Amino acid sequence: MISQENIIKLTHAIYQVTDKFPKNESLKQKIREKANDILADFINFNPRSVDKQKVSGNIKVLLAYFMVAEKQEWVDKKNFLVLSQEYGKLKKFIQEFSPQIPVKQAKIVKKAEISEKNRENSSMKLGLSPLSRQKKIVEMIKSKGEVSLSELRDTFSNVTSRTLRRDLSSLLDKNMIERIRNGKEEVLFTGPKI
Repeated sequence: MISQENIIKLTHAIYQVTDKFPKNESLKQKIREKANDILADFINFNPRSVDKQKVSGNIKVLLAYFMVAEKQEWVDKKNFLVLSQEYGKLKKFIQEFSPQIPVKQAKIVKKAEISEKNRENSSMKLGLSPLSRQKKIVEMIKSKGEVSLSELRDTFSNVTSRTLRRDLSSLLDKNMIERIRNGKEEVLFTGPKI
């Protein structure tokens, strides 16, 4: 996970490296401006309206600026290698990020028309409190033996992936569930082994 603090440190590193550029070098200002644009994108990061192309494009331009500056030999090439790697991680994070898609508004029906099972399913999709979600996750695992991450996302469709990951991390920290991998992509969760 990329934190705001990491982006700020990365931007600070840009300033330190570009301080070694010649005083009136225009590339110095362009690199700093692009780094500041990327920083602003992450500080104002909204998972539902992130513009992946814009952020990825800014990072791509910044990486190109690094290549030009590296050829000038104003600073050690290792600086640009480290900066390029870190901004590459940032770009990968943005490209792999998939925001929660809004669910269509449900039809309003009378309470009498909703069976007990439907009420239970409705409350799950509305995004319960963290404790309620975590209890429901543990119940699902107990009843099924194991639950995939994609099943959990489907069950808690109005909860962001990030919130769901926090719930799972909390349960993992409390040793209430265990994480196992099933293939390259799928992650399964089971009850703790005794």
